[in-house]
Amino acid sequence: MAKGAVVWTATAVKQRRKILRYWTERNKSTAYAEKLIKLINKRIKVILKHPESWKQTSYPNTRLSAMGHYSIVYKIANDGIIVTSFWDNRQEPKKLLKIILASDITDELMPYQLQELKNLANEPSDLDVVNQKDYKKAVKKTR
Repeated sequence: MAKGAVVWTATAVKQRRKILRYWTERNKSTAYAEKLIKLINKRIKVILKHPESWKQTSYPNTRLSAMGHYSIVYKIANDGIIVTSFWDNRQEPKKLLKIILASDITDELMPYQLQELKNLANEPSDLDVVNQKDYKKAVKKTR
C-alpha cells in the first residue's frame, strides 16, 4: 500500500489548520508551522507504507500514530488511509471523545460502545475540577 491515497476528513483538516494557525500567530512566523507540515507529511508516508504498524484503538478499524505532542488518528481503507483527526495530545481527552461522537465513526460502534463513549464524554474529570478551581483563584487575584 505504498502508493495509496490519503483522505483528510473535514474535522481533521480543521484541527490541523487551527494548530498551524496557532503556531504562526504565536511565533509571528511560519517557520514552526512549516516544520510541523513536513513532520506530518513524513509520518503520513510512513503510515501509508506500514498502516498496521501503529497503535490500534478501541474503535473499529481505527489506529493512532503519536508524533510528539500530536497524534494522527486514521482508518485503513482499501486504497490508502482516511485521517479522521489530527490531535494535540496536550488537550483534554474528553474533547476528542466529543469529536468522535460527532463524526461518522459512531456508525460502526456497537450500541454499548456508543453509550460508553457518551458516558465518558459527559462525566466530569479531575482535570475539570482543577481547572475550575484555578480559574476561580485567577479571577480573585485579578480583582
